Amino acid sequence: METKNQSQITLTDNAVKRITTLIQQQNRQDEGVRVKVVPGGCSGFKYDLNFGKPSANDIIVEYQGVKIITDGESMPFLIGSKIEFIEDLHGARFEVINPNEASQCGCGSSVGF
Repeated sequence: METKNQSQITLTDNAVKRITTLIQQQNRQDEGVRVKVVPGGCSGFKYDLNFGKPSANDIIVEYQGVKIITDGESMPFLIGSKIEFIEDLHGARFEVINPNEASQCGCGSSVGF
């Protein structure tokens, strides 16, 4: 398990608040937010976000008390990314704002690198 500095992946204040609330509500204090880039969608890749415990080969980024967990294959795609929590007329969701994206599908569910 490798711990990186917080410049690798960041969270907005809204995302920190929402994640902290969910961790407390769901009693997941020993877990973090797992962020992965996985094959799929019309642009080639999509983001997978869920709660989980770190494993031996994971990379952990600590940001304002929140653990962001990823794997070595996903990290190069995620460097410089920011995770936002958005509540609007379309609903509530987490969104990855990633400067490494080369393209995004029309519906916004997949990205290309």
